[in-house]
Amino acid sequence: MADLPGADPAGSVFAFLAEHRQELFPAAMFADMYPSPNGRPSMPPQVLAAALVLQALYGASDFEAVQELRCDLRWKAACGLGLYDTAFDPSLLTYFRRRPLSAKVC
Repeated sequence: MADLPGADPAGSVFAFLAEHRQELFPAAMFADMYPSPNGRPSMPPQVLAAALVLQALYGASDFEAVQELRCDLRWKAACGLGLYDTAFDPSLLTYFRRRPLSAKVC
């Protein structure tokens, strides 16, 4: 995952998430959601959390949010995806939203 220089106008929510994503969503925050030592999440939870923030800010559906991640460099940079990184299926956002409820994170 890489930064995309010039993709985020200074002072935008995209630039803020790109710069502070790891501080806002540290790996320890998601430890209870992914307790198995066998493997790892298919998509890093920090990417999904940042995508949910942007989705809420822009009032996008799951499908629309994933389309933005596929096509909009600002969304990619804010979520920590590189230029050639692929997004994910929209159902993963639904699944991710349900995980904190079962893990008692919130």
